[in-house]
Amino acid sequence: MPVLDLGETSLTDARQIVEYYERGARESGRLPAQPAESKQVFDEFFDELGVTVRAWAYTYQLPQRRSTANAWMHGVPWIERQVIRGGYPLLAVIVKRSLKLRTDALAEHRAAIDRSLARVASRLADGRRYLFADTLGAADMAFASLIAPAVLAPEYSGPLPTIDELSEPMRQEVTEIRAHPAGQFALRLFREDRHVTLG
Repeated sequence: MPVLDLGETSLTDARQIVEYYERGARESGRLPAQPAESKQVFDEFFDELGVTVRAWAYTYQLPQRRSTANAWMHGVPWIERQVIRGGYPLLAVIVKRSLKLRTDALAEHRAAIDRSLARVASRLADGRRYLFADTLGAADMAFASLIAPAVLAPEYSGPLPTIDELSEPMRQEVTEIRAHPAGQFALRLFREDRHVTLG
């Protein structure tokens, strides 16, 4: 889970952390002000796209014990690696129950992902580089990070499986999502903006 220690307080929610840094960047003039619609879309990404992609990805990936366990063990202490190795079946059941995963919901999840992709592609159809301004904003960052398990950007830098580790059905869907204009947008954000420093 993300934690940002600010000394006097801590932020433990990804949305709060993004808002904190974006507000600071706007106030310092490093980012332009974003329209109100940007905040609405930002929230929709967190509340809808992120939840859907997580359920979609885990429904496919939990049966893939090796690649999922490898992702979970990325960068964790050795004792946690041992717990994951030995306790994977139980951990998988806990994740499945907590996220209410159902194999028969995969088509529903994919349809929801496609709706988000279509909305993003529609905004970008006029040739704009980012969703709401001439520079990277919170909505762009939210979209790229939340769609990441469905595009597997090489620059993601986090623990995701490689496309070769995916089951054939998931690999086919990832390939389709990557080829979508919104998927291409996410891949470009990772490729060109992932390591950009503002100011």
